[in-house]
Amino acid sequence: MDSLPRRVLLLILLFHVLAYGALFAYDAASFSPKEIDPAFRWEWTAEKALVQLIGAIIPIQCTGVLVGYSLPARRARRRDSISRGTELAPFYRVITSSLRTFLVLALLFTALSEGARPRVNARLDELAAQSSLARELTLDYRTANSAGRLSDAKRYLDLYREIVPSDQKARDESNELTVEIARSAPSRTSPAPSGPERSFESQSASELLSRARGLLAQGDAASADWYAELSQAIEPSAAARSLAAEAMARLSSLAPSAEERDRRLYYERKSLGRSLLEDGDAIEAYYLFLGLKAAHPGDNDVAVYLRKSTSQLLRYAFFRDEIDRLLPFPGVRDVVFAGRGPEGSRDIDYFGKIVRSRQGVYFADIETIRISAQGQVLYHLEAPFGKLQGRFIDMRCIARDEDVTYGPTLIEGALPPDDAYRIPLDGDIGTIERLGVRQADFSEEGLVALWRLAGTVENYGYLKQPLQVEILGRLLGPFAFLILSIFSIGVGWSLRGRPRVLAYLFVPAFPFVLSLAVELYEFATRQFFGFLLTSIDFQSTLVVFAAAQFALLFIALFYVAGKSAVAAGAR
Repeated sequence: MDSLPRRVLLLILLFHVLAYGALFAYDAASFSPKEIDPAFRWEWTAEKALVQLIGAIIPIQCTGVLVGYSLPARRARRRDSISRGTELAPFYRVITSSLRTFLVLALLFTALSEGARPRVNARLDELAAQSSLARELTLDYRTANSAGRLSDAKRYLDLYREIVPSDQKARDESNELTVEIARSAPSRTSPAPSGPERSFESQSASELLSRARGLLAQGDAASADWYAELSQAIEPSAAARSLAAEAMARLSSLAPSAEERDRRLYYERKSLGRSLLEDGDAIEAYYLFLGLKAAHPGDNDVAVYLRKSTSQLLRYAFFRDEIDRLLPFPGVRDVVFAGRGPEGSRDIDYFGKIVRSRQGVYFADIETIRISAQGQVLYHLEAPFGKLQGRFIDMRCIARDEDVTYGPTLIEGALPPDDAYRIPLDGDIGTIERLGVRQADFSEEGLVALWRLAGTVENYGYLKQPLQVEILGRLLGPFAFLILSIFSIGVGWSLRGRPRVLAYLFVPAFPFVLSLAVELYEFATRQFFGFLLTSIDFQSTLVVFAAAQFALLFIALFYVAGKSAVAAGAR
């Protein structure tokens, strides 16, 4: 590389390093622990400075080029140099070398702008949201701990530690709470009912029937009836029916003791839970077996049926604690879109928040309206929570340890019986999440994602023109970088040979002045092509945009060539 382009490149890199250092120092000095948790201070500062640097790259680049080409050079010792005071290489070689450098830098700028900046912006938003959540959890922990609610305090503290795992003090306090909770927990002395050590699932019908005969011989008619019914359920037989009838007869003919009545009631509840499970009412069965397990934790049969009911209800419902742990974390907010329904109907869906995790995709504050092709409201409902299951959102949410169920509230119309607790989700969840990005603020989306979204956004009831204007603005960045860099060559060259030492003291102010010019240039371009989009289609606008940028590039090259001619004429 010739000496002048090499010097300009070194100046550009130096200016970028100095600018990043200045931005880092400013962000570190202006850091506010009220907004960002101190544990994230240096990560937030580094990434915030990087975003600001990417936004200021073009003015910094132009400053480096302008200063580099305006500095006086060594005296020429070759006849083909432009004039006294130039570099040894001819001007056209200097410019060609600089243009190659600028093309490479423009590619790097595009990679940073469309690759790194969206991810860093998303991370900054995540750090802000996590900091806000950490403050809330810290306050909840202190309140619960001072009130003596140790279990709640530990839960809040553990959630805080998931956000800020580096907090050693929180880890020590969590360990202390664990010990204190264990000391204060009452010992469980509830005796388990008589029954086999193995659960019924591991026994055959004949083994269960033999167990029932032994219990009946011991006078335990309630237990004998239970195991006779289990044997009958596995393999129907006359012996099992006869034994169950004999056990019921004894229960009816004898005046049972209080213990026998309690045992009979216990097994009746177990039988009711089994019947509920067989009838498909997994939620009621779950809560029933949950209560039985709390009363008799050693009953293996209850444990088996509790697992069965849990597995069955999770096919169309989910637990409240799944979403309670996730909703405070960053997600997509305020998503509104229109989808397609059956028979020409349309769905209008709103989600207050969408959160992804390894456990699935969860929704909060759901509202949906289905309108028929004739304009009639088929249904309008709201639901506090939802979970994505295939192509449907299940809206039945249950509390794990208390008999509370959350589901949709029908405001108008009627849902089909088979879909009373779920709604279809029309569209790809990734595309739907992007609809939550506020219009005119796509800072967390790259150019490729915006291009894809622009092709489908109308299917969800959105105008595509704002996205198309944003795409043109993103495409403008590399062109502006290259064009303004070339113009800076000409401006710098026109100042060459007339050094003003005092003028260089104002170099730090150059990026601020140039940033105003760059912003004005980008604003005018966006407005013009946004207006053009209202008259012609996007493809035609894109052609006009490309032609305009190449025309400006030609003008910039022509301007620099003019400076070359002036310099040559001065020889």
